[in-house]
Amino acid sequence: MEVLKENTKSICPICYAEVNARVVARNEGVYLIKECPKDGGFDILIEKDIEFYKKVMNKALLKQRIPFANLTISLTHLCNLSCSICYLPKRENYSFPLEDMKKIILSFNHKWIRLSGGEPTLREDLPQIIEEIAKNGKNPLLFTNGIRLTNIGYIKKLKNAGLKMINVSFNGFDDKVYERIDGKKLLGTKLKALRNIKRMKIPTVLSVMLVKGVNENELRKIYHYCLNNNSFIQQFRIRSAVQIGRHTQEECFYLSEIVKIVSKLIGISEEKLISHSLNKGMPYSQYNRNPMPCHLQIDLFSLLMDEVGIDKMGNSLIKKIQAIFKLLPKVGLKNLIRMFLRKLANKERLLELVIHLRSFPDKYRIDLGEIQRCPSAYLTCADKRLLPFCYALILNEKSDIL
Repeated sequence: MEVLKENTKSICPICYAEVNARVVARNEGVYLIKECPKDGGFDILIEKDIEFYKKVMNKALLKQRIPFANLTISLTHLCNLSCSICYLPKRENYSFPLEDMKKIILSFNHKWIRLSGGEPTLREDLPQIIEEIAKNGKNPLLFTNGIRLTNIGYIKKLKNAGLKMINVSFNGFDDKVYERIDGKKLLGTKLKALRNIKRMKIPTVLSVMLVKGVNENELRKIYHYCLNNNSFIQQFRIRSAVQIGRHTQEECFYLSEIVKIVSKLIGISEEKLISHSLNKGMPYSQYNRNPMPCHLQIDLFSLLMDEVGIDKMGNSLIKKIQAIFKLLPKVGLKNLIRMFLRKLANKERLLELVIHLRSFPDKYRIDLGEIQRCPSAYLTCADKRLLPFCYALILNEKSDIL
């Protein structure tokens, strides 16, 4: 056994009290070992690949946490779905007061305000909320299941109010997947919403919740959909469903497993993908200094240019021709033509798609030392605290704080 972290903190998965913990490597993986004076000891697998953990996730404790870069607010608890993986399953008729929201938005130091729920489009005053955020110099980002976005007039109203970006949940191209995860057939609805968003030219995040044994085989089709629609889809997010909220399945995808899947999708080795992500994949300076251990970000354009040997200057004609032949099987003819046209238009970036990979911690696997690096805040409803995103979701299971 190798001790990777002698002293860190976690929580008891039964009483949720903060407890001392350590991280060790054994032959079969990396484990978080913790002891609760009330509920006893826990020995939890947190990563299957020891070397991956050492390279990506084994970070030293910070003296103080990094500043939050974005803020998530649950506008309402109401929802028009009943998903089996919902991390906020309470459904009482609650709406975050607009006046309270105004004060918090003004006091938050960074630009991005993420509007979540429940389903935030069920707030009839959503355009007013977006307008309030935008007029105060912030960027409103909408998290939605997309059902109400089948009405293009509604999307236009949100855009005119100042909406900057939309995050749409999209778990596959098979209605059987949606029936298992979301409780009903939704593929046609999702695709119509995305067509409307594309027409309105709103930058979009396509977000997949990966459920083991349900939709991992959908990722290739979703990736190519993102690639072929990168005129408006700028981010592709893959997250592993873990034991938070309604989802009780113990099996989940560890971050190293998601990296393996994406490596095959892109056609680039895991080693190159990891190295590029750690060195060039994070756009914000605080991420570069203190990357999140549960997260890898891939700037696809930069990664592909590195892979085919193209830099910003000094590329010979032969080198460019060779690069074209290398890129063709990775991006397809349609995207290659689009990249060529962007080059003729003197665009610096010929492909706009960032891929986010994340395996959320849950109450069993959370390392409180690691979440000092989490840039995402979640606003609690009762006492208006800002907590790291995943930590807030976990504590909400016990105390309904969101």
